[in-house]
Amino acid sequence: YEIMPSLVGSEMCIRDSDATVLSGDMSVVNLPISISYADLESFANQKIPQVLVDKRERKRYKKRILGLPFKIKGRLSTLVTRAGAISVSAHKDALDVVIPLSFKSRFKGDDASDPDASSKGTANVRLRIQLGVTSQWQPTLDIKPSYQWTRKPKLKIGILRLDASDMLGDALEKRLQKLAVELSEDVQSSTKLREAAAEHWYELHQVRQLGSNDTPAWLSVDPQAVYLSPIQLSTDSLQLEFALQARLTTLVGSVQAPPEAEPLPDLNIGPAPGNGVLLQLPVLLDYAGMTTVLEQRYLGKTLELPQGRIEFLKFKLYSAGKNLVLGALIKTQSSGLLLNTQGWLYLQGEPIYLAEAQQLQVENFAFTRQLDNPLISSASWVLQDSLRDQLGAALSYDLSADIDKTRSSMHARINRPIGDGFVMSGTVSELSLQGIQPRANDLLVLLRAGGNIAIASKLSLPPPNTMTTDRPPQAKTSTEPNDAP
Repeated sequence: YEIMPSLVGSEMCIRDSDATVLSGDMSVVNLPISISYADLESFANQKIPQVLVDKRERKRYKKRILGLPFKIKGRLSTLVTRAGAISVSAHKDALDVVIPLSFKSRFKGDDASDPDASSKGTANVRLRIQLGVTSQWQPTLDIKPSYQWTRKPKLKIGILRLDASDMLGDALEKRLQKLAVELSEDVQSSTKLREAAAEHWYELHQVRQLGSNDTPAWLSVDPQAVYLSPIQLSTDSLQLEFALQARLTTLVGSVQAPPEAEPLPDLNIGPAPGNGVLLQLPVLLDYAGMTTVLEQRYLGKTLELPQGRIEFLKFKLYSAGKNLVLGALIKTQSSGLLLNTQGWLYLQGEPIYLAEAQQLQVENFAFTRQLDNPLISSASWVLQDSLRDQLGAALSYDLSADIDKTRSSMHARINRPIGDGFVMSGTVSELSLQGIQPRANDLLVLLRAGGNIAIASKLSLPPPNTMTTDRPPQAKTSTEPNDAP
């Protein structure tokens, strides 16, 4: 009714009937997800605390300095803090996370033979992260850590000032390598991507009603596969391009059971084969509504023909096999061969759609047998031709304006926000009538709709206070020898 208002009239309705299944072709819906680097930076700057290490411990060291052996013991205090904002950017196919750090350490010897020492410096720690997802829905992180001194540390022992960048750099590099392994393992163990995907996968196996509550038309979604294209890094965001491949089936009549849900399949790494959404949409034109349109156009009106005058009194429509039958109760007045009389005429033909002209017509429209048309015997063949042409024209509809209007309406409904953080976008590249089938109470018109649909999401990261954060290491006591501060 919304699609073809000029055709169906105000009283058109869709009647209940036995279920008719209109199987669609395989469709692909794109599901792009983007995460901006600005959001990642904001999240990281809130998630990672300002103070990373603040600890005090007892230490014993054995070290050779300037060729001389030293054996010292005392208390070591270490403070590592962030020296600036964390930045996130793209480097080829990897994410670059840069964390500016500042550190200070002080060693207080137990007695005069244990010299005091101190050191401080600043460095930029860089985590180069390659992201991936396996076919088992398992996120992976390949992290390559590195650092660069922005202020090389000096080790102060009494009056001595020694370059400690190599010594401290070795310790820092070992700690970063350990951190990279821990972070990768933590992501793999804590990210439940497969469980989340499986929940939505089962939710897709539903039969959804199309239109209003009075419309017995249903859309059945039978998902087949999920694809993930290689992760892309743009100048300002991380791009994940998922795609859902599903068969979309339209059901007309009583609601059917949803397709049996299969377990979530493995993730296909790569772009989905094919592109776009293809769907057979049912448009049911009720005969009662079509009859009302005819009566609004012709009832009580008189047609002046060269052979006489014709007045239409009543119409009725019904099907006969693949044909559409039109009955017209007419009253005729003629001063010639046709006497003034009243009666029913019946004509039938096959409804067709002329795609090029975008017209609905009745082909081979002709009178039925004379036994069914008693008025035929008193009508001239010239008058019969005129009547047939008039009634045939009444059942001919130019649908081009309706199809264009429908395409614009679908485009507007596709391109809109559909929820918090989700935007649906797409195009309608194809909208055409594929066939017409007369049924007991209506004409079933098959509308083929094709195009592209994407449901994009700009992922908003959860507030850091909803996640578990690591506490700074607590002060501890150690008496084990250590060969580096």
